[in-house]
Amino acid sequence: MQPAAAHAEFGVLSGVEAAGEGLGAAPQRLLEAASLAEEGFGLEELAGATALAEWESLEALEEALQAGLLEPAEEGYRFHHDLVRRSVAEGLSPERRRLLHRKLAANLVRLGEATGRASPARIAGHLEQGGQARSAIPWRIRAAEAAERVYAHSEALEQYQRALQDGAEAATAFAVHAARARLWKALDERGPWAQELAAMQQIALQLGDPNLKGQVQVGQAELRIYKPPYPNQALQLCLEHEPPCLP
Repeated sequence: MQPAAAHAEFGVLSGVEAAGEGLGAAPQRLLEAASLAEEGFGLEELAGATALAEWESLEALEEALQAGLLEPAEEGYRFHHDLVRRSVAEGLSPERRRLLHRKLAANLVRLGEATGRASPARIAGHLEQGGQARSAIPWRIRAAEAAERVYAHSEALEQYQRALQDGAEAATAFAVHAARARLWKALDERGPWAQELAAMQQIALQLGDPNLKGQVQVGQAELRIYKPPYPNQALQLCLEHEPPCLP
């Protein structure tokens, strides 16, 4: 770190320490939960993670705003400086950090059920950091499916991969690999497509499921005969055309 940057960081952290000295327990609790939430957090998102009553949460928020530690964001609130957030988060014990992540995940689930606008990737992230990776699997899959619906193939592949890393197994792992195979097919990436089919075949053999074996055989046959709708070179020329020649 450059000396000037280190000096600036020291100044910010010194200001954080000075601003936080007069805060009571309630604002500290709110700041701890907020340090693990994403920018644009609101009191509803933090409520279950602070164990504060509604009025206590509001008063704690007002104190943190007055102290200059938090500020309004485009939606909700954020830390005045990321160094402030990091300083608070790094001061948490591992046990408290995991508990707060689990509470934040539960809050997001509850808010999603109430509003119909769940945040599956954020829920999964909190569960993973809260030590509940296996509980994050269905949320990673939901995040991947949401990405697929808007043709965000790279994001969908990443979310499915995280579901596997979280411990998806048996039929769930087969379905995840099948989804990844479908995405690699759409991207005309035959190598990764074949790898997903191989993983599917291994799971099908382990489970001894004839239906799964049949799905693998169909996929392997499709891989052998598949021809993309646009050859790669022609597709590249088409995309570079102004305006693009694809409908």
